[in-house]
Amino acid sequence: MDVPTAQRLTLAHRAGARAGTGSAIAHHGEVLQGVFDDGDGLPVHALVTLPLPGLRSVSVFSPDRGRDLRVRPAWKVKALAAAQAALRRLGCDGGGDLEVRSSIAAERGLGSSTADVVSAIEAVAAALGRRIEAEDIARLAVAAERASDGVMFGDRTVLFASREGRVLEDLGKPLPRLEVVSLDIGEGVDTLALEPIRYTRAETETFADLRSLLRKAVGDGSAELVAKVATGSAEINQRYRPHPCFALAAEVAGHSGALGIQVAHTGTVIGLLYDPDARGLPCSLGIAAELIERAGAGPPRRYGLPGLPLEALR
Repeated sequence: MDVPTAQRLTLAHRAGARAGTGSAIAHHGEVLQGVFDDGDGLPVHALVTLPLPGLRSVSVFSPDRGRDLRVRPAWKVKALAAAQAALRRLGCDGGGDLEVRSSIAAERGLGSSTADVVSAIEAVAAALGRRIEAEDIARLAVAAERASDGVMFGDRTVLFASREGRVLEDLGKPLPRLEVVSLDIGEGVDTLALEPIRYTRAETETFADLRSLLRKAVGDGSAELVAKVATGSAEINQRYRPHPCFALAAEVAGHSGALGIQVAHTGTVIGLLYDPDARGLPCSLGIAAELIERAGAGPPRRYGLPGLPLEALR
């Protein structure tokens, strides 16, 4: 569930009149992740994430030049580093109090640390009455946590170089409307402990084709093409970072009329993608729920783009 508005207001009030608030949403893993030409002929690891608007991180920052920067809870060290970087970027030599509240589970491939980092940067900027552009937030985020995703670009669909903090391509529109059935195996993954994958030349060429297909999918508003891209990317990355529910998800997708499957390639969640306008959608979701629960992989959850909340499938 989202952090309630009332809680955000309470945090802001407690932080004082000068407090600034920032927020950032989660994502449900990747639609596309691989190696791509950066425009100068160089291969760069990059990704396009699937937004999960129903979960988010909210930060409140109250500046105080007379004290060091502190964060609550104390273990949110990446958010602390991001706030420190934002203060330096804005030319402020003071400190203050940063409070971070998140509804995003860690180490699931949902972008919890990036959401904390981005919300902290935005809170610092808001408290100082300043604005930091998304491109600068991206660079600060990577500096704070070594690898990031493109959540700071809002609903823009971007191919984002996660360890360089730059956009390789802005596809110009949000992803099309989708219905997502989510499974989570519940065992955390330390993203930063994973080394970048060394893809083959053939796989890199496939990623180029998938990039072109995603460009068309976003331009045409085609959920079917987005699912085709996500499935192709998932199949390649399954060779290197196998998800234990991949075979089950593929089987359920085939029996329930899903358009395709989507995976958090450095996490634990996996999704089935459906056309939200399909006439038989309720029946399809019911079949998916029954098959998933019968396999002992539940409980499945569902959400919809652009903004329907994450909830129990049934």
